[in-house]
Amino acid sequence: MNFSLPNRLYIGFSVAILLVFLSGLLSYQTFQRQLEAGNWVEHTYQVLNQARAIEKLIADMETGRIGYRSTGIEQFLNAHNDAGTAAFKLGDTVPGFNESLATLRVGEKATIVFPSKAG
Repeated sequence: MNFSLPNRLYIGFSVAILLVFLSGLLSYQTFQRQLEAGNWVEHTYQVLNQARAIEKLIADMETGRIGYRSTGIEQFLNAHNDAGTAAFKLGDTVPGFNESLATLRVGEKATIVFPSKAG
């Protein structure tokens, strides 16, 4: 098969254009994956920060409960209730967290398990 010079040029430019198009498509897909990964990293940090805040609020609730039990002063019980209300507001980032927290009874222990894939 012997191609003339114009046909060789057309084939060469077509291959070059095809490679540029494929390179652009691959770059776009890579960018989309990195964007999604970045969003998950941001979400992870939000969840971790809120988990730390919830942990602190749970410690405040425990302290308030112990203070009320040992002294009978209702000011400690108010701190306990306020911390519980704040914990419900913080749990909005994790789906189902508030519902699970609502089913706990006072004095029960719970294990929080975060699924590997959310949503």
